[in-house]
Amino acid sequence: MICFLKKSLLLLIILSSSVLLFAQKDVKQYKEEAEAIRKEVWAWNRPEFAVREIPSEYANASQVVIARHTEITADSKKKAKFVGLGMGMYRQLTLTEIEREIVKVNDKSALENYSEIAFTQIEKRFGFFSANTTKIYVGVRVIKPDGTVKEINSDDIVLTKDEKREKQAKVAIPDLQVGDMVDYFLAKQQSMGQAGAGNVANYTFPIFDDSPVMSMSVHCEVGKKYAIEYRSYNGAPDFKQSTSENDDNMLDLVQKNIAAFTENNLWISPYRQLPVARMNIVMGSKAKRAGKLTARMPGEFYRNQPSNVFVQDELNTIPAGVYSRYAMGEANLYYNRLLKNKNTIPLDSLLGELYYLQRFYNFLDLNGVTNVENIINMPKLNLSSNRYNYLLHRFFQANDVNYSLLLLLTPRAGPLFKEIMNTDDINYMACVQNRGVRFFGVTSIFSPAFYIPPYFENMERVLAVDTKVPENVGPDGYVQSFVDIPGSSADQNAHIERINISGLPDENGLQVSRRTTLRGHYKADAQQHLILFEDYYEAERLEFKIEQSAIEFLENGKKTKKFAEELKAAFDQARSKNKEAFETEAKEWFEQEVSKFSDYKIENMGVRHTNPDFVYSSKFKMNGISKKAGNNYIIEVGKLQGSPLKIAPEQRKRTLDIYMPFARSIRYEVVLEVPEGYTAEGVNGLVKKVDNECGSFICEAKADGNMVLIKVEKIYKNAFEPVANWDKLLEIIDASADWENAKILLKKK
Repeated sequence: MICFLKKSLLLLIILSSSVLLFAQKDVKQYKEEAEAIRKEVWAWNRPEFAVREIPSEYANASQVVIARHTEITADSKKKAKFVGLGMGMYRQLTLTEIEREIVKVNDKSALENYSEIAFTQIEKRFGFFSANTTKIYVGVRVIKPDGTVKEINSDDIVLTKDEKREKQAKVAIPDLQVGDMVDYFLAKQQSMGQAGAGNVANYTFPIFDDSPVMSMSVHCEVGKKYAIEYRSYNGAPDFKQSTSENDDNMLDLVQKNIAAFTENNLWISPYRQLPVARMNIVMGSKAKRAGKLTARMPGEFYRNQPSNVFVQDELNTIPAGVYSRYAMGEANLYYNRLLKNKNTIPLDSLLGELYYLQRFYNFLDLNGVTNVENIINMPKLNLSSNRYNYLLHRFFQANDVNYSLLLLLTPRAGPLFKEIMNTDDINYMACVQNRGVRFFGVTSIFSPAFYIPPYFENMERVLAVDTKVPENVGPDGYVQSFVDIPGSSADQNAHIERINISGLPDENGLQVSRRTTLRGHYKADAQQHLILFEDYYEAERLEFKIEQSAIEFLENGKKTKKFAEELKAAFDQARSKNKEAFETEAKEWFEQEVSKFSDYKIENMGVRHTNPDFVYSSKFKMNGISKKAGNNYIIEVGKLQGSPLKIAPEQRKRTLDIYMPFARSIRYEVVLEVPEGYTAEGVNGLVKKVDNECGSFICEAKADGNMVLIKVEKIYKNAFEPVANWDKLLEIIDASADWENAKILLKKK
């Protein structure tokens, strides 16, 4: 969790478990507790919250964080209270977090950011022996320039969601004005009963911000039942260890005068480039296998632990041995024929077939599925990639694929593998190392065989684990090795638009015919929004020689006939909404209004490595790229690229290396049909060329009879660039931004 108060319109704390409606006595008790915690926090003896003068160097900042403090307390003593509130005596585990911030509002943008604060008020989670409760408290007060303090009344808190499973609330800050200071806090307490071994809580503290921070601090008091793990990254201050008067372990971190960081939203990897501190509170245990193979001793500090500690924790959760083969549902006949002939099939073909069988079984097979909504929404499913990569690895093993390995690694936006802090940092891929290495990364239900996610590309010495060991051998007996993961090229990750513009614009704009081809990493998002489950199912079941359609399969089942009717109706409804999905995609890509949408279709789904391009087309009217000028028309062809990236003046100076999503290319091939009675002027002015070692922006344009042919290509050759190449990237970015103004004049003869 990230433990600092974000400056946004709504400050949300999302809690996932069930919430009970307040009984009247609960409301009364909650208000009493809320009042007590407000008095406690406002009385903190922390001088940084008493500062009222802002240094002159911060005068032009939209908002200035005067102080930000996080207070964390974890104990297992014989008490159950929230900062002095008596709530009954019994042994329990209590974790308390208080986050407080005071900020100076310097302009209208900051004024809008702090106009209201929202939070989830209370949560009650029921465990097996005792209730696990989370309560959220908020306090807000406004400090005027003359020193007047106005606290927001707790009765002004409005429940915006009052349901059994969740409660959300917000509090408005009336009469807030530029020049005011907002002093506010959120406090949370979790009563978790007797906790088992393992992590109690994980924290991440960014020591950077897009606004100046005059003081940032963290204080943790942790009972001796726990162990504490911590690490600082990229020059972040280290935690200071000490012991309280009650003999609890304490950690403190303080950083003063954090300058606003203007690069933090553009092509960076925070864990690898920016100052960050992390801490885990772990239930200590002297037993070797108490939830962790490498048990943490109670009351001990663990600073900068080697990654192998967490790797062993992770491997301890992986069952030893090999999975047995299992029936593949509707595709079982195809599966059995494949296994019968697998020794005659080239390895790549065999691996591909096994991969697609596993994918069909996981996401498309209808055996035993009775939830219509789950089927319809399957294309948009957010996968647990670790789960499906692990299952694929085991499936290969079950089918006697030699040298099937499980890869353990971190994404480019995460910490370096040698600097991981818990098992949640570890991601999985599958690979087969047999006369070369084949990689498999499942990120969506459309991921093809041999797919490497962009955030795992170009990695060296990735840990590979052979989990095929005798069942009596522990995780430390797994054979481990290392592999290098290659990257993809800009041509392999392409977004290609073929656009035909015809006729004169009318009140709805220009007539556009569009055909889009997406390759590599560009495909997944569009596939999730445009491909229907029914179409995906039908295409894949034909690959596996399944004779019946989805509906026919269900209609022929004694217990599924009624479900077949429901599913058919759901398929029809989903298809009726598909036009809206195509229309939304076009609006978002071109960032222009479109209307009169027609002839939309998917020409190729691009879900197999043997036919990888995702291709779709449509026709529509596009407004916003044409203007009438007397008897003439101006066609703003530069706007066909949407709103290109523009680098703000304060972002042009760069100090950090550049982590882009992936090497990529975007191409527009535009055919403008010049209407009869008009000529096209300004064609030669469209030509532009910037080409360097990082990439290129090239526009070629020519008139050919009554046609204007335009080809625009923007290429970023690498996913990573050293900061020394920033100016070369700026050349490409600026050229694209400048071409947004490109125009053609259709002149009346």
